[in-house]
Amino acid sequence: MEILTYDDERLRPFGKLVYREITEWLIPAGIQGYTVVRGVYGLDRNGHFKNAYSEYACDNLPVSIQFFAETDVIGQLNTLFNRQLKIPVDVIEVPAIDLSVTKLEVMTSSIHETGGAALKVYLNGSEMVLGRPLISELVRVLKRDGAISTLVYRGLSRYRTSHDIPSHRLRESIIVDAILEAETAILTLATLEPLLSYSSGPAVVIPVTIMQSYGISTGPAIGTDTKVAQRTVSGPLRRITDLWRR
Repeated sequence: MEILTYDDERLRPFGKLVYREITEWLIPAGIQGYTVVRGVYGLDRNGHFKNAYSEYACDNLPVSIQFFAETDVIGQLNTLFNRQLKIPVDVIEVPAIDLSVTKLEVMTSSIHETGGAALKVYLNGSEMVLGRPLISELVRVLKRDGAISTLVYRGLSRYRTSHDIPSHRLRESIIVDAILEAETAILTLATLEPLLSYSSGPAVVIPVTIMQSYGISTGPAIGTDTKVAQRTVSGPLRRITDLWRR
């Protein structure tokens, strides 16, 4: 589940910040951990552009609370949100596969059916594996195995089991987000599996459909003829190439 709100919104005047209030509900509800991410650029609820680097306009930036739980716990939280929240928040539910409890063979059909997989690993930036930073080893494998995209970013705060990371160590709240093609996803995940055991946070796989453009299509467009779709996409690219050659 991902909950989207803004970093200066409060449930009531001079009350707690909405995202801090929500995180206090999660652990008693049975959530094992969560990560809070704040954007550095974004639009506030009124559609105004905000920039974290501006001294006078750094409030009301988008905030994302991310966590994973069993379906029944997610249902209980939705009931709680509907009852307690007095202002609107956006709640997104995504079916994810927990790598710590699910065998890779079980994922194969789901990943091949959608055409790809999103891998999300939540870890502490200071974690090591065999004397090397865990984050570097994860990125090294993803690069070697040709991940379509690898994104590493920091969280605003993070909670895991029974301890909250102190504010002076917020830089250590790290998320590794990668997109894998179906053909190589299972082999890549099998290689990463021993490394993921060193992570203090969850590692999950979300089956996704990869949509690529400019003639690099992974498959036919739904409801269209394959050849027509390829001509439509790659036509402008061919014209640009012809002009460049001239």
